[in-house]
Amino acid sequence: MSDSTPIIEFDAQHIPEAVPRILIFVLTTYERTGWVQKDLAQFLIGLRENMAYATQIMFIHNSIPAAGARNYIGRLMCSAKGTLPDWVCMIDNDMAPPANLLDTIKAAPADAAVAVPAFHLWDGDERRTKLCWGMDDRQVAAIRGCIDPGKFYPLTKCGTGVIFIRPKLFRKVPAPWFWYTYNEDMHMTSTEDINFALKAREHGLKLYGKGGIVVGHHHTVDLALVDKIQQQVRKAQRELDEARAEIAYLKKAAPAEYLRQGLDNGSFAGSDLARSQDPSESPSSCPVLAAAVSPTE
Repeated sequence: MSDSTPIIEFDAQHIPEAVPRILIFVLTTYERTGWVQKDLAQFLIGLRENMAYATQIMFIHNSIPAAGARNYIGRLMCSAKGTLPDWVCMIDNDMAPPANLLDTIKAAPADAAVAVPAFHLWDGDERRTKLCWGMDDRQVAAIRGCIDPGKFYPLTKCGTGVIFIRPKLFRKVPAPWFWYTYNEDMHMTSTEDINFALKAREHGLKLYGKGGIVVGHHHTVDLALVDKIQQQVRKAQRELDEARAEIAYLKKAAPAEYLRQGLDNGSFAGSDLARSQDPSESPSSCPVLAAAVSPTE
């Protein structure tokens, strides 16, 4: 990464005041061995057709770890003169933004210092995907897993794979903004995104997640697709459990009807579903699941 300070400038004379100015930084670091995910390239190309926002794109190359690149961006925002952007957007090169990504900041709350879309990470301990949003327990209980499109949700922490930050944050919160925490054995106990969120909130700044804008997250697979498949599997399992409970009730309460429907000989449709979930079957027998577990380019 070069130490030279790039020129950050939006020509205010040619940009209407109502048009948001967004400075986009793409972090081409150690993710995907430095290769930009193709959907990210398509998103960047498509920006020329998006007249709703004024954008400028910059690349941060070969900065490892990612916290170093993010702190470099923060330093640029503190030293830059002239017209600053309304938002800084950081995008890791393993993210797959949708065409409407910039709408993440559309109608953002006035007190929002940070806004993020929805994307997922893989929790190796629980072996499932997780939404990269942190919420307090009361809010989690209130939404019951249902995220409304277009709605902003207050967050306690968030991921930084794709993140929108108002430049004023870097001038209000002292550096460093992003860092990793290690214990005495040098095991990482907290990541740069968590530390950033906690420090921002300690200085009175607010973070929001916007529903309805989902970003793919590619390591070897797209975690957004994996999460969708997991939701479908959980739904199918619930339906199967309900069907089994209904059969058990019918067998006990109305044995004649139970025999009439042939449920005792496995003709019930749910039995086929049960057999289809035999763990001995290969994932490749399911085309959708096979696509999810196959390495991407």
